[in-house]
Amino acid sequence: MKQLLPALTGVRYLLAIHVVLFHFSPAFAHLPKAVSNFIGSGYVAVPMFFVLSGFVLTYTYGLRDCQLSSQDTQAPSITLDRRKFWVARVARIYPLYLTAFLLTSVYSLLPPPGENGPDIFDPLAGVAQILTVHTWVPAWSLTWNLPSWSIGIEFFFYLAFPVFVLPVVSRLKAGSLTWLILAMWIVGTIAPALYAGLDPDGLGMRGSAGREGAFLEGFWLKLVKFNPLLHLPEFVIGVAVGRIFLHDLRSRRQRNAGAITTAAFLVLFLILTQSASIPYPLLHNTLLAPVFAVLILGLAHGGGWVGRILSTRPLVALGNASYAVYILQFPLAIPIFGAGEDFFTFPVILGYLTLLTLLALLSERFLERPTRKYLKKKLSPATH
Repeated sequence: MKQLLPALTGVRYLLAIHVVLFHFSPAFAHLPKAVSNFIGSGYVAVPMFFVLSGFVLTYTYGLRDCQLSSQDTQAPSITLDRRKFWVARVARIYPLYLTAFLLTSVYSLLPPPGENGPDIFDPLAGVAQILTVHTWVPAWSLTWNLPSWSIGIEFFFYLAFPVFVLPVVSRLKAGSLTWLILAMWIVGTIAPALYAGLDPDGLGMRGSAGREGAFLEGFWLKLVKFNPLLHLPEFVIGVAVGRIFLHDLRSRRQRNAGAITTAAFLVLFLILTQSASIPYPLLHNTLLAPVFAVLILGLAHGGGWVGRILSTRPLVALGNASYAVYILQFPLAIPIFGAGEDFFTFPVILGYLTLLTLLALLSERFLERPTRKYLKKKLSPATH
């Protein structure tokens, strides 16, 4: 039977809310610098989601292969039916993804925001978004339902996971996984480091750019930020951490989860309060992936006091609705904040977050669960 990891579910809601708050970071600019830096660095939650995705998939599909009573502490290779895996992922992600796209498309019928306003409703980009391949074209990454760029990357991960990521990583011994994480961290930081140093778009991105860098646009910046291949190291790091956790379960290794989680949480918090001093492209991509890996491993082992808070029933319920919080944030924000930053006030933002959370809970209960069950039944191969 699969063991539940409630702390990792609970943390997903906080990550989703951090992303949402980041989009309203101008409203918090007058707060103490450490606070505004923390809120303005909410985009780092997306690479943590990528690491977490690799971990959860490896854990979910690998646990059953570890339920063996053997003295061998080497976790076995994971057996995976590709078709069943892809059906499960499409059934889990795509119905709400398409719903959010359709909700956003309603606003494409309205007058554009201005003569020089962004053309986010490009028809070809819309087709690419329906097919989840829009992030491969830099100009299409932030079109239609803007946060969907990360879901396009996730679909690439889902394609790669059973084909080559899992087969390669699952053959590595426990001692090699740490070296893989280090190698992936180095590979993942090369492109953003080069961008930060060379500034090929001429946007003044050399050195640190703070949260202001998140709102700059340029071909090469979009390529670094949104290309699926450049985020693959984060996912592979998550897969490697998942294998480490399976080795721990296999050997019944007990880690000091409280100390690990607390240390990773404090390091992450301190870095984000100083985010304005760190090159934005590095923060946006793989720089913090090792910290995320340690935090996820600690939470998987229980997480100490942090894990106990994240494992409470309300946070677990909210964590289950976190995908809806993330993907519905833009369709809901357009009618509320469409007139611009003048509406970025605390009462309006708080009301928006409350409405978004309620909508996400309803979506998870009445849209995601039924459609997931229906699609898995219809698309799964018949058994005789």
